[in-house]
Amino acid sequence: MAHSYVSALFHCAFSTKERRRTITPELQDRLWPYMGGIARENNMKALAISGVEDHVHIVLSLPSTMAVAKALQLIKGGSSKWVHEQFPAHRSFAWQEGYGAFSIGVAQLEETKRYIAQHAFTCSHSLQPRQPPGGGTYPSDGKTRGGAVGRTTRLVAPHSARMP
Repeated sequence: MAHSYVSALFHCAFSTKERRRTITPELQDRLWPYMGGIARENNMKALAISGVEDHVHIVLSLPSTMAVAKALQLIKGGSSKWVHEQFPAHRSFAWQEGYGAFSIGVAQLEETKRYIAQHAFTCSHSLQPRQPPGGGTYPSDGKTRGGAVGRTTRLVAPHSARMP
């Protein structure tokens, strides 16, 4: 075979440090497109990005030569640096060290994008406590977190421009 085809699609999620609610609506409007631009500049495709004040979900298509850990290091590190440079009031902004990354097939792509859009809506309008999948407590500190209060965010087009 002369050509190779690789489909490396991942649904990734990560939160702000200590799940602080630091991603304001104004920041969301600029941060999601900026994260999409970081992906594009590093030969990834951000197919969907959405979230609320304390976490983000992103669907990434990665090149065959890039590890998920490297992809998220670039996106999280680059976006954190940008927030500090562009928003002096957000000097304390930081992402958590860990992340979740789940491979998805092409057949699940549209469903996953819909889930991310609905998840942001559900989180932003829920007054019920959020728990990790399967219930229980978060392993980092043993405490169950409350629901995020915020607003619905939009999905970012795969070719969104990087913000200046």
